[in-house]
Amino acid sequence: MKDCCCLRTCEKMCKLVPTVIQFTYKHCSTSVNASKCSDHCRKKEHFDYKERQCCCCQEDKTEAQAGTLICNKETIDFKYKNVLSCACKDCAKP
Repeated sequence: MKDCCCLRTCEKMCKLVPTVIQFTYKHCSTSVNASKCSDHCRKKEHFDYKERQCCCCQEDKTEAQAGTLICNKETIDFKYKNVLSCACKDCAKP
């Protein structure tokens, strides 16, 4: 990604961080611990008189996870995405 003008900054700030995902069904809810990427993103910078897209800390590898919510004796299965690793990528290419 040699065209990215803020790659070094992104690499220093880009990391996996813990998060909690909340699932709600009717009046019941549950939460699960998961991971996401830090929100570091430099959208645009002026560099050599040109506006260039820069880097964002984005998901590199993910895995599908499953959970269960029990609500009034009803079992609700749900799926969510857990992030395994993050990487600096061009903002224009999610």
